[in-house]
Amino acid sequence: MLNRKRRGMEAGILLAVTVWTVCQTEEAGRAAVNIASLDACACEMAVQDMLVYDAAQTAVLEARAAAWDDEEAAAREAENEPEGGFHVTYQGDEAERFIELRHCDCVYDTDDIQIYAEYLYWLMVPENFPYNQYVLYIRTPQEELQLYPVRDFLVDEEHGILYTKIAGDDGFFKVQSMSFTGTDGPVLNSMQEIFDMEQAEEMLCSAYHEEMGSGADGGQELFSNITVELTEVCADGAGLSETGAGEDDAGVPGTEAGEDGAGLSETGSGRKDAGILKGEIGGIEKMTGQRYYADWKVDMADGALSVALCVPKQYDSVKDKETFADCDRIFDQIEQGDWSDVKSIEEQYLWGLDAEEWLRMDVNGDGMPELVGGWVIEELPDYVDSRKIEISVIFAYQDGMAEMVYLDVNDGMEFLFITADGELVYEWGVSGGPTTNVFRRCTFDLKWNREYLDTLVRYRFPEILDEDESFAEEREYYREHYPDTYGAGGSGVYCLRDRPKTEDELKHNDDGQYTVRESLTEEEFLKLYEEWTGWDFYKAANVH
Repeated sequence: MLNRKRRGMEAGILLAVTVWTVCQTEEAGRAAVNIASLDACACEMAVQDMLVYDAAQTAVLEARAAAWDDEEAAAREAENEPEGGFHVTYQGDEAERFIELRHCDCVYDTDDIQIYAEYLYWLMVPENFPYNQYVLYIRTPQEELQLYPVRDFLVDEEHGILYTKIAGDDGFFKVQSMSFTGTDGPVLNSMQEIFDMEQAEEMLCSAYHEEMGSGADGGQELFSNITVELTEVCADGAGLSETGAGEDDAGVPGTEAGEDGAGLSETGSGRKDAGILKGEIGGIEKMTGQRYYADWKVDMADGALSVALCVPKQYDSVKDKETFADCDRIFDQIEQGDWSDVKSIEEQYLWGLDAEEWLRMDVNGDGMPELVGGWVIEELPDYVDSRKIEISVIFAYQDGMAEMVYLDVNDGMEFLFITADGELVYEWGVSGGPTTNVFRRCTFDLKWNREYLDTLVRYRFPEILDEDESFAEEREYYREHYPDTYGAGGSGVYCLRDRPKTEDELKHNDDGQYTVRESLTEEEFLKLYEEWTGWDFYKAANVH
């Protein structure tokens, strides 16, 4: 709240100074005209008057600035805003930008210990620093330190443990814990690794070994694109029941705890005064290109790690008619502006988000409809009752509440839209360097991550690139970065397709990719676009 007040005050002062400057400019202009008609003595008197006026105004501004500083300091003291800050460091280098603690989120705060978190965007750090990650700044009675880069984190306030997820060059790297209370010496000495990427893959194999056959028992590299999420910290004795696991919990092969649960590998025993860390794990099965998920938990008291596969619930409109009726009731409320049955949303400005069109459709294939809100971005007069609807929000019914599972508040350069047949296509387009249009058929998986099924790409390199010698530098750039299109044939229109690999291609997946890029003629591109959307490309995509 204080930051918003401060920004409002800054804006007000800036406006006042701007208005005063404009007034002074006009006053000076009028004085200059009058001075031309006066004698030398009168000119000197007029100039002296202006100097005196300037000095008076400067004194006023300085007094206002001092008062504002006092007010800001008093407000900061009243709201206990911390003073000080730090420079982010990475591999021995220090970022120039100073991170003020009062602008960070204080995620843990006692008389002796504070933990601050700041999410770093690409503009906030040097080019060689990781971005879109957190830096955590920790203050204890003995020391002050920072942890960076951190992809995600959870704080167990009850037991004084910080859990962090660390990313590497290939995505997920490891999950680790650090005690920040009741420790002797530097808190970094309490850092323990819970599991790494290799163990994460073993967890997936363990959860799916019955479905995947004997190959999974040995934990061979059956998965790629491993993802790990931290979801919550529970009290002692909490199970996996809330995340879909139960009697089918499986231990990870080859770990200390044996068949009944995995140990913390080489991190030693757990902490007796610790709770249960929960999360989810995902990965793409190399032989099929399908993504699978599992839920995991670690009992930090004894180091037991267990995992259970995620099975999406399927709904039936007859067997689950009461659930469907409750879903309709809540969706009716949302359409009428009543969000009382919507699960809590962090960003307060999203509450009551409006939409021009509300549709109900099964987005993720579980049999239960979702509430889709969007805006008509294109009227298509050549097609009966056809409109191109940009999706801005999707609500899913879950346990008697509606949850916002998708949100797009960006501009119209990229968006998800509904086709004439009720399918979903992601569109991304830019008008320069070169003109690019991307269309991706997509769906959502059980964790509400967007999955791409097929992709069309269209590039247009203008003829002026080859005709005008002043574009020599641009030509070199395009030849280097677009070797298969402009680099091969110069200016013109190029159409491509990134299709999923076939089952036979996946058996010999030497490059580790799950799609194949193919060149298309413009006629083939136009035909596929119409098959996907039901519309003519040039009429519906608004391009030339």
